[in-house]
Amino acid sequence: MVNSAYSEKIKEWLKFSNRDKKWIAHNFCLSEKDVDKWVEDGEAPSREHEETLLQFMNPKVVDLYIYQPWEIAKKILREWRIKGTNPYRTNDIFEFLPAKKTYNDYTKHSSHQVICFSRSVSSAAMWGHYADNHKGVCLVFSLPVTPHNEPNYNHWRIEKLHEDFLHNCLYNVLYKKNRVVFPDVFPFFNPKVIEDLMITKDKSWFFEKEMRLLCLIKHASSTDDEGNIFFSEILQYLSGIVLGVRFPHNVNYVQEWYKQLQLENIEKPEIKIVNSYISPNYFKIENEVFHDTPMGSFPYRKLLPKKIVDNGLIILPGKII
Repeated sequence: MVNSAYSEKIKEWLKFSNRDKKWIAHNFCLSEKDVDKWVEDGEAPSREHEETLLQFMNPKVVDLYIYQPWEIAKKILREWRIKGTNPYRTNDIFEFLPAKKTYNDYTKHSSHQVICFSRSVSSAAMWGHYADNHKGVCLVFSLPVTPHNEPNYNHWRIEKLHEDFLHNCLYNVLYKKNRVVFPDVFPFFNPKVIEDLMITKDKSWFFEKEMRLLCLIKHASSTDDEGNIFFSEILQYLSGIVLGVRFPHNVNYVQEWYKQLQLENIEKPEIKIVNSYISPNYFKIENEVFHDTPMGSFPYRKLLPKKIVDNGLIILPGKII
């Protein structure tokens, strides 16, 4: 069935999102001729392809959280940049450490940095560990995400951030009993194993409910004299600040402080600033606006049918796990 209106809608979306037909061909494991049938000829895609395309055209917005002491949060907001973390230098001694290896060289440099979020805004443990014993804040990011499953990689991407190999890749951290095993036979470098190594942690960290954004250093916005690497793109999605139960100032104080920042830089978005309080019945820190984000809130890509691409390879993309 020919649908010229649908074709024009796809063209408008490609232009708005700064993508092209090659992008669709790559992400849908199709030939460019197949894509032309949709974009140029107005031919309706299959139900599976249409549902998946709509997931990209209408990203799902999910809230993720970063806990910080107030002084650090002020620095992030004033300088409008957030520090990435070298995966070799996190607070987890087993980070990026495969099975059978007992030494993690924290002096190593990686081509990537990570920005760590939590799906929970109500965790008393997170407030205690990372937000200055409840005297700090929780930064809220409302992220428009789309599901990606390029060969060997299962992740989400955030709209309007650079798309590059293993950049702007948002992963759900997996908590397991056993460490990732590196293959001892060819091929030694397996992208899926590297991916697993980056997102697998010990079960004792489960309370963090971590989501991990992988960032290429070449897309960093700035560095400092101490070698820290910063990223600014993600801050366009800042949507709120939750104040800790023991935060030393009231909401009006923070609102006026942030308004002054906006006068200095009009690009800073409007945000909601709210108090938190101790739940009367549960071991939770609650607020009236923002809530924990379950994994079920994330879009899961539909399983696409098998296709033969231009080079003759047959690829059957899998469902995100």
